[in-house]
Amino acid sequence: MARDRGGQAARLRAEGQRQARASGLRAGGRAPYGLVLERVLVGGRPRTRLALGDRREVTTLRTLARFALALNHDARAVAAALRGRGVHRRGRRWTAQDVRRALATTAYARLVPGWPRLGAG
Repeated sequence: MARDRGGQAARLRAEGQRQARASGLRAGGRAPYGLVLERVLVGGRPRTRLALGDRREVTTLRTLARFALALNHDARAVAAALRGRGVHRRGRRWTAQDVRRALATTAYARLVPGWPRLGAG
């Protein structure tokens, strides 16, 4: 019986987190590159959501999006194009892994205009 209540609590928590993400709220963790955590009141309760951050980082994300569309989502080619232009990610050179991770970040699709959908192209 206690086990069932624990399972129900886990399901309710997961559903609440899913609803929070769907409405643009953040369930926890660090903000992805180019985004910041912003405190807002929802129903009188403080919540956290993602918002566009540093202008240079957002410009870098838009450049990454353009390259991803032009280069058919080839992460290695996108990383090479960014490095070729001297574009860095928080002091580091872009890698194919960084590009793949960025393209898979669903928050960018909501917040960065023109963000390519993973698998599209």
